[in-house]
Amino acid sequence: MKLEAGFYKIREDVFCGKCHYIRVFYQGKEKYFQLNHYPPQRCDDGKIPIDGIKFEKKLRRPLTISKVKITFEWTDVDGDDFQVTFRDIQLFRTLFDHFPELAKASGAHIRKWKK
Repeated sequence: MKLEAGFYKIREDVFCGKCHYIRVFYQGKEKYFQLNHYPPQRCDDGKIPIDGIKFEKKLRRPLTISKVKITFEWTDVDGDDFQVTFRDIQLFRTLFDHFPELAKASGAHIRKWKK
């Protein structure tokens, strides 16, 4: 599918598929696309090589966001799985403050933990 440069909302083409953002842009004469937070990829022949999606609409910035949910998962040395969900980034930072091992394992750079 060919798209003009811009910012779009797309949806997986399955029942109740999740939405994603895609950014289409030019760098010099080369056309690129970037899906969510993933690295940009060059478009061969100017087409976006993504199957199984529906283009919802072209977006304008600033985006209007009504709700945020961050889910963080990890596995400990015993193989046990953990998951926490936040709606506030401050609580996410608090998790890293109280468990600096999680911060280190995820590559976060935080200040020294205070007892």
